[in-house]
Amino acid sequence: MKIDCSKNCKMSKELRKSSYCSQEAVVVDSKIHYSCKEAIKTEPKEVRQFYSCDLWNLDLKESCKTCKLECINNKNEEIKEVLEEKKKLDSVIDKLRPNMMLYGVSSDQVNNISSKYAEKNSKGKRDPSGVEAIKAANFANEALKGIMSGKMIDVAFLTLYARKTSGRLKKMRRIRKKRSN
Repeated sequence: MKIDCSKNCKMSKELRKSSYCSQEAVVVDSKIHYSCKEAIKTEPKEVRQFYSCDLWNLDLKESCKTCKLECINNKNEEIKEVLEEKKKLDSVIDKLRPNMMLYGVSSDQVNNISSKYAEKNSKGKRDPSGVEAIKAANFANEALKGIMSGKMIDVAFLTLYARKTSGRLKKMRRIRKKRSN
């Protein structure tokens, strides 16, 4: 059953004014399904979070400077750095993806790594171990490309780099574990 939801709509002002709103809803099994929610669900996360933001809806626009959400209107510098790191991680993963398949790593596992990293950093704090891991993955990718193209690679240097990076990551993990206890 279709209903006109324009008078009692629970969505944000921004969403009601947008092109996504057709001022209709459908009732299915005693639940209301708004047409705007269906129309916006294929949009990027940044767009969806902007249109559902309660702070923006309440005209608390100053909150955009401290907000932790990925949004098209976000002015928080810290979250921009985290999102940039995630883009770097996604880029490295895309480059490594064909080689990961050779070692039995599925695309779902790769996407899981990326989403866990983003989820962990959604608080707006940069994770030093994440930054270090991205650098190590990028280095490994470059070394792998060099090996596959027939370049001579110094195995001793790779071993030392791997040990040093692994040691730094373990140390960061221990420090984080101590802080959480």
